[in-house]
Amino acid sequence: MAREQHFNKGTVRLLGERVGYLCSNPDCRKVTIGPKVGELNTIRIGEAAHICAESPGGARFDVSMTSAERVHYDNGIWLCRNCHTMVDRDESVYPVEMLRNWKEVAENKSNEELGVKHPTNDDAINQLATAFTGQAQKFYPEAIENVHSASHLVLENIDPRFSVTTEFKEGKTSLTLLPKENVDLGLSIKSDEKNKIRWQKLIEHGEDFVSSTHEVNIVGSELFEFLSKGREGRITLKGHRVASTVRLQIKKDNGELLDSFYDIHGFIRFGTQTFTFTGDACNGFFLLKLRRSNYLEDTTVSLNLSLKMDAWDGIDLQRLPYFDKVYNFFSNLSKGNLVLWLDYDGNNILESKVSGNNDLEGVSDIFMMLSYIDRCRKVAKYMGLSICYPSRYAYSLEDINKMDETIGIFEKKHLIEYHQFKEPPKITLEIKKAKFKNVLQSFEDSEVVFELKPDEPQSIVIFGREYPLPKLLQFFKGFYLKVVSQEDLGNGYISCDFEVFPKDDFEFRIEYGEEASL
Repeated sequence: MAREQHFNKGTVRLLGERVGYLCSNPDCRKVTIGPKVGELNTIRIGEAAHICAESPGGARFDVSMTSAERVHYDNGIWLCRNCHTMVDRDESVYPVEMLRNWKEVAENKSNEELGVKHPTNDDAINQLATAFTGQAQKFYPEAIENVHSASHLVLENIDPRFSVTTEFKEGKTSLTLLPKENVDLGLSIKSDEKNKIRWQKLIEHGEDFVSSTHEVNIVGSELFEFLSKGREGRITLKGHRVASTVRLQIKKDNGELLDSFYDIHGFIRFGTQTFTFTGDACNGFFLLKLRRSNYLEDTTVSLNLSLKMDAWDGIDLQRLPYFDKVYNFFSNLSKGNLVLWLDYDGNNILESKVSGNNDLEGVSDIFMMLSYIDRCRKVAKYMGLSICYPSRYAYSLEDINKMDETIGIFEKKHLIEYHQFKEPPKITLEIKKAKFKNVLQSFEDSEVVFELKPDEPQSIVIFGREYPLPKLLQFFKGFYLKVVSQEDLGNGYISCDFEVFPKDDFEFRIEYGEEASL
């Protein structure tokens, strides 16, 4: 996408001014304009970016938009150059809804900060002291950030060879230590079978080593001694990781492309025996793990695909994020071969082919679950039901068969050929004697609808819960009736049992409806 292509100067200025010329990415918020040193001028590192691309082939291009809409203020967002490039590289990670939310939040924050005094160093110190003592009389939005900043400075001063970041989540404090240079450390681990296996996986496969701080002793840095002294926690040793990307395609044997899944971002972890790629797409919903031997003669690739389905919990079935994309992908896996490319630093370092979904662990189970959910979505839509996805449920083969039968009826596909009847269908009617011949004639000359009344009320089970089905109607067309028996009911009525025989244009189908002609 060309930078600020076709946005007029007024729109560019307005996009920047409405967010105070700060990057709209909430994880960035860089100042994007300032004085140019040595000149009476300014320098700008911010850009007016398109939310939906201005031309085909660009990120998030929307074919339904007009040319005027594409260059309108509503389709723009102010970003620094780095974030502009980042959001255009992976539209699945940075969808339209996310960018619009960034824009709205950034403008609201800019409005809230209008006229607000920037905090001084003294303000930060006072807020930090208040946060530590718990005697705050007022909430300071900057206090949490200042506590983390102060913690970084304190810990990095203990050992400047490390960069320290802190996080407090779900009642737990996490510290990440990254060396700024080569650091010699001594490591001793409590010798038990679990730790031996963990250590072996770290060395051979690059997997994270996780153990209690009481079982691991690191010497050579006052920082580790300070953090572990008198504190109970968990320590994680991570292997060397590099950012990388996987691309997937499903192709038939003749080369026809069935589906593709690009830009699965993640990391490669290296061990002495294997390297492992772990990544995700669709905002962390689609997960992929790939393992490959370091030995060239061993071409075996271990691949695992999974979905984070608990992310759907409580969401209406018709609005499940990424459902169509992942359902089509797993459906196509059974129809072709999976080809993958592993890219590192812009270079393809691995290409592999997997035949069908039988060679992929867990794929059949995922496809079965997605197929069941797809059936539930269809039935809920046809019946006008608002059903939310539950994280826990069970279903049986009987449930699936009932779903298929119900969907077929809703989609008017439940046609029955006459030869499918084991014996002629029978109909019992109560008719006025005086109109007997006229009624029979009208039946044979037009389509007749009968309501099917089963012995018990009909229902369908969706995610373990029963829902009543509509009335079931039978449609007969192109037939004639043969009287089998009749009974005089008195009051001018007779009860007749008929057998149905086909004409050339015979048709019999079952549909859901409200009213029948009889």
